[in-house]
Amino acid sequence: MAPGLARLELRTDGRSLVPPDDPAVAIDAEVRERFGLRDPIVVLIESSRPEGVFHPATLGSLQRISQAVTRLDGVGRRNVVSLATEHRDRFIPGTLQRRTYLTPLPATPELLAELRSDLDAAEIFYGTLVSRDGRAATILVGVPDAARGGDRTELYRRIEAAALPLAAPGDRVSVVGAPAAEALLGMHVAEDLATLLPLAVGMIAAVVWIGCRRLWAVALALVKVAAALVWTLGLMGWLGVPIHLTTAVLPVILTALGLADEIHIFWDYQQVLAGPKGSAAPLAALRQTLRQMAGPVVLTSVTTAIGFLSFLTSSIVAVRSFGLFAALGLLFCMLWSLTVTT
Repeated sequence: MAPGLARLELRTDGRSLVPPDDPAVAIDAEVRERFGLRDPIVVLIESSRPEGVFHPATLGSLQRISQAVTRLDGVGRRNVVSLATEHRDRFIPGTLQRRTYLTPLPATPELLAELRSDLDAAEIFYGTLVSRDGRAATILVGVPDAARGGDRTELYRRIEAAALPLAAPGDRVSVVGAPAAEALLGMHVAEDLATLLPLAVGMIAAVVWIGCRRLWAVALALVKVAAALVWTLGLMGWLGVPIHLTTAVLPVILTALGLADEIHIFWDYQQVLAGPKGSAAPLAALRQTLRQMAGPVVLTSVTTAIGFLSFLTSSIVAVRSFGLFAALGLLFCMLWSLTVTT
């Protein structure tokens, strides 16, 4: 199962939690296809100057960021909307080409006054590309649909890398929006797992040590944790099942529940090994432990797995995946306890 880990995907977008055949999803997909809509990532520029964003340095930064984002793969000019891309009813002298709101870049009081006048006349850009109080401006970047191969997390990182260095002194640039939130959520989930999983393993190892006072027991428990995680997550990878927000907690659950059998088996083995007179042979103690513990281990594991399998009745694919692979992981842990561990 180990090579399947390389095939795992992390899906934290909201659509992955909705049944794909839901009417709302189908209608949304049809509307997006017909009108060429994309979810926007918003590059927000906030200025602390008295003039707000109506300052040559801030407007120059807005123009440079718009141009930099336009050049990114998967974006393109038609999917970037800002004052640097929107045209007004003024023409470049000697041509029939309309000027954008930042052509030429307003660097004089006259050009700044002209920009304000044109924005007041258009009105529509207030609350969309420029805040009402003039303290902030936005660049809207259309993000490709993740279902069509667009990696939103990677695009978010590239937009952030392109935009932040171009901020003018005294301005603050933020990359926000639903796709950005999804990208950050995926990164935070991975960061949390990097903390929670070692913590869970450490707590279980401490409990095993306290109960058995044997390094071999701790080693066996840690080997089982690794095997259970590799087997379960590798199976998900081979079957093409991504990790959703629901299944992201599987490693912690398998670590905590999967080692419960070991704790009982090791404790009982220690008690039998000691015996009434402390003279029981290891092999005889092991056989007696298996006779006493095999039934309870199988019963508790199977009933817990059945409880997780109840999630298969959900209409949400991500919830069904959680229940199925939690149950399969626990059954693997049961078989490991009755074979490899013993």
